[in-house]
Amino acid sequence: MEMHTSDGLAISQQIMGIGLYTFYSIQHFQSAGYHAGRAKRLEQRYKGEVTGRMLPAIRAEAGSAIFASVAFLEATANELFAEALQTGGGELRSRAADELEAVSQLGLMTAVERASLQEKFEFLLIGARLEPLKRGEQPAQNVDTLIGLRNGLMHYKASWLDWGTDNMIRKESLAKSKLGRGIRGLFPARAHSEGHSDYWLGAGSARWALQSALHYADEIFRRLDVTPIYDHVRSEFA
Repeated sequence: MEMHTSDGLAISQQIMGIGLYTFYSIQHFQSAGYHAGRAKRLEQRYKGEVTGRMLPAIRAEAGSAIFASVAFLEATANELFAEALQTGGGELRSRAADELEAVSQLGLMTAVERASLQEKFEFLLIGARLEPLKRGEQPAQNVDTLIGLRNGLMHYKASWLDWGTDNMIRKESLAKSKLGRGIRGLFPARAHSEGHSDYWLGAGSARWALQSALHYADEIFRRLDVTPIYDHVRSEFA
């Protein structure tokens, strides 16, 4: 028997004991919303000064929102595979027994464990006998962009934020990449960011990151015909 609490905890009671586990995807979702909200409030107060703490704080909040948004999706994928292994299917209990078996077996495969984020969700939906989301179309396209920004910040290379005339910036820079071209106009630039190579790192990208991750997760749960794990906290930040 399983019981669920409002803060993402699930209690599993067996004949001889009791177990407690956590849907930490909910915390990541809430973290992304918190940081996006902070970025917005800070940016509204920002007057363009390049010294002091305001600009680093905006960058920190926006970057944290991007990191947490991707972490939310990664945790969600792992939790759904784990749910299929639960007696009765856990949150996936409405799916057919053969689908649960297929998803649970896929979740145990090393290839799936090492797969990219979107590949994990593709395996999950295929196991449930459902059509995967198409790459290059929304909401998968935005998530690809989101992951690209997260990776660029997390695994930063010296040339990534080069800025200047075309002949003076290195070819590995974000400005010269498909990703850099793709984010132009995708969300509002940070206030007073003219001349900054990270003009995109602000309240606009923070909010966009959260919404992109949420729309993607919503589509996964819609196809599964399952109420999202995070649905009870959606109104806090959606």
